[in-house]
Amino acid sequence: MIPVSGSENPQGVKLKISLWAMMVSTAIFVGLRLCCKYIRRRALWWDDYYIIVSWVTLLVSCITTTITINHGFGLHIYEIPVQNMKAVGILGNISGFFSVLAVLSCKVSFAATLLRLTDGWTRRFIWIIIATLVIPGSVSCAFFFTPIAGNAVVLFSIVFGAWSSACDIFLALLPWRILMKFHMYRREKVAVALAMSMGVFAGITGFVKCSTLQSFASGDFSFDGVSLTTWGFAEVACCIMAASIPTLRALFSPETTTNRRMPTLEVNITSGDSGAYDDSQQGRKDDRSDRSILDKRMNSAGASLTSEQTGLHPVSSSSNYEMDRLEAQCGKG
Repeated sequence: MIPVSGSENPQGVKLKISLWAMMVSTAIFVGLRLCCKYIRRRALWWDDYYIIVSWVTLLVSCITTTITINHGFGLHIYEIPVQNMKAVGILGNISGFFSVLAVLSCKVSFAATLLRLTDGWTRRFIWIIIATLVIPGSVSCAFFFTPIAGNAVVLFSIVFGAWSSACDIFLALLPWRILMKFHMYRREKVAVALAMSMGVFAGITGFVKCSTLQSFASGDFSFDGVSLTTWGFAEVACCIMAASIPTLRALFSPETTTNRRMPTLEVNITSGDSGAYDDSQQGRKDDRSDRSILDKRMNSAGASLTSEQTGLHPVSSSSNYEMDRLEAQCGKG
């Protein structure tokens, strides 16, 4: 292949800068997310693994896209050296394949987090969302290696892209309902719900991306597809950062600075009871900002915990303890 200089491909240079800026931003968020897990001595769960997979697949897509840019992607098709055409096409399909995988992984990650906090119809609704993302998403991945008419691909991609973006909105709004089961101050509920609702921006970005999908049927995709590539990366980046924001609260909690272990939060979703019991801090001072509602269930010895035994006020709440649940680490020591 013949390299194409940046001066010959200014649109490609701008695209590279945008993609790598998003990669660095998402790397910071994922890194901080894992750091918070380590600080709070929490094991990684499925939602964390899906986020990692999403970032890695996005990185592969970014690398392959960078290679195609270095060999002509961003130029009009008639400006690309003939020797590069086949390789640019193949690498472009690989990039698109991993980009779709990144989208699916980050959305499933947030859905998996919510699964641990729900029951009943809400839980079933989340499973329906996951199924309607994974199944057509797999078909979308297959399109990159299947000779199907361009118009059919465009139509399917627009429908799936719109549904995928709508799912971001649905998943972003669910925390507002879920938090109603928590005994927290209103300002804490609003703050946590807003943090978990950042996926709305991923949905908005996804809808904008849908408006650029017509470029699939363009006879000059190497030039017209730059906008689609940019917004495709932006959707994944927004999703990864939005899914990581709630976890980052640990960086500002008192337990982070004192290096104390957070108490385990046990949750009975069906009955709506929630509580926390810290077996290492029974006698600690009653701090209004770090208290939680008592667990109304019996402990393993058959004795009922009281506020005098635990040192916790029975009607107060702790945003730190409740965030443990929202981070999908309920019952994980």
